[in-house]
Amino acid sequence: MLAGIRHAPIQLWSQGGAWFQDEQLRRFKARVAPFRSYKRIGKDERNCAKWDRYYEAVEEMLEKTSTTWAPWTVVEANGKYYARVTVVQTLTKALKTAR
Repeated sequence: MLAGIRHAPIQLWSQGGAWFQDEQLRRFKARVAPFRSYKRIGKDERNCAKWDRYYEAVEEMLEKTSTTWAPWTVVEANGKYYARVTVVQTLTKALKTAR
């Protein structure tokens, strides 16, 4: 299944701070607020408990699927504005290079 990922020309990963456990936990706890409860799903607690395993799996996937012609770009997403600007800059650079 992972082999198919190599065929995508541009691959970006941005998951709202998934690799910064403290930020992920902060956002997870914020979902308890009544006005954010719609974001909460039944599997949140289970998924949070498996954070280390998810981290290892994604690291392995990135290592096995990144290529010189289609490298992964890991975007720090603790700050949403910074993450969005970084994604736009990365895409712009990739598109200019592809000309």
